[in-house]
Formats: sequence, structure tokens, C-alpha cells
Amino acid sequence: LALFFNLKVKPWDDIRVRKAAALSINREAAIAVNFQGDAMLGGMTPPTGPWRLSEDALHAIPGFAPKPASDAISQAKKLLAEAGFKDGVDISWLLLNTTEYRPIAEAIQAMWAEVGIRAKFDVVDPSQFVQFRRGPRGDVLMARWGGRPEPLQAFQDITATGGLVNAGGPAVPEIDQLVAKARAMLPSDPARPPVLRQLARLTTEQVSHIGIMTRSNVYAYRPGCILGPVAYLPTGNDRFNDVQVSAKCK
Repeated sequence: LALFFNLKVKPWDDIRVRKAAALSINREAAIAVNFQGDAMLGGMTPPTGPWRLSEDALHAIPGFAPKPASDAISQAKKLLAEAGFKDGVDISWLLLNTTEYRPIAEAIQAMWAEVGIRAKFDVVDPSQFVQFRRGPRGDVLMARWGGRPEPLQAFQDITATGGLVNAGGPAVPEIDQLVAKARAMLPSDPARPPVLRQLARLTTEQVSHIGIMTRSNVYAYRPGCILGPVAYLPTGNDRFNDVQVSAKCK
């Protein structure tokens, strides 16, 4: 689950505001209001994946994740003031109206309000996601990202120009340049992994999006009774198209 910015509009075109937004989110508290999950700092690849920055590496990024939490709030307020929003800023949050998203969004809304980011929800039905995932409505969108078997696709869809859930283009031009460089390489090229790791660090440093949490899809069924469930899809989405109930099921 992540927050995706429209980087074409203020205030998200300013990295200081994006950092303030990231700093002010207590991920553990945000996910506790709804369901169990793992808090996540930066990156959109699995925590054990080679492209994901370690917690130590994330904390080493200046101003990204200071501790304790009181320091993060103080720094977030300072960053907003430096960006010209000492009295706070109003933003529009395009909220998909689901029982999963709403309580987490309300928790983050309260956290942002503490530092001066005043989010007003623009509530839409989840069926409208495809229409609005790349704008023009809303300054920020929260949605699930199911992951991809190819890490480059994640960087393309989330952080690069024309991405699936990227309304405003790259946070910095270098992101597009690195994506193009990786696309021109074979997966077996030993020079390719360092490029992907560069993308992981750059997109995190630039706060091109905010990763909030990861969660598992849990299925319970009786073997031999429910037929055809797919335990995992490359997109991470639930798929029940081919699921059937056996005639022998009792």
C-alpha cells in the first residue's frame, strides 16, 4: 500500500514537502488501525529483495527517517516552513472508498495535520481507479501495488514518465534516464543490477512515492473442494476467475 503524488502540482513538486509528508507518518500506527502488516520505509520491492534499501541505508539518508518520532515531527514542520508553508498547506486526497483504505487514510490524515498538511478527502468509488490513477483529479492517491516479478517494471510504473500510477512524471530527470538505461540491458547483464539499485536509492531519496505497508493475501479453503485458486500472481492482485467448487464438495 502506497501514496502516489501528482508531482506536477504544488506542493508535491517540492521535495521538502514530500519529505515532510513521509517523516510525519507513523507506519506502525497507521497499519494497526486496520489489519496486521509490515511497516515499510521507501521502495516498492519486497523487503528481502536485492533492490530494496536496508533500514540502515534508509536512515542514513539525510532527513529521511530521524528518530525518535518527536524529532521527525519537528523536522517535518521545519521542512514545510522552508518550502514556504509555515502556516501549513491544503491538499486534495483522492480516496478510493473501501473499508481497507479509509481507516488508514484517516490515520495518516491526522498525522499530517499535526505537522500542517491538511488533507481533504475527495472520495470516489474504487471502480473509478483506472480513470483517476494518473490524474487529473486529486493531489495524492493511495492504492495497493501488487508488485512485479521484474523490478524494472515497478520503477517504470510508479516513478517514470507515463507510469501506470504516476500522474506527474519523474521526481527528477535522472529517474527516466536510469529506467531507459536498464531497459536497454539484458536481464543477464551483470551491469544491470547496479543500475536498478541506483533507481531504488534515487526514488527513495527523492520521495517519489511513500511506501506505507506490505500485507499478505490469506486464503482458507478445503483441498479437493475448492479447485483452481491461484496462491500468487505476478501482479499481486486477487484472481478468482478460474476458481470452481467441486461437485464432490460437501
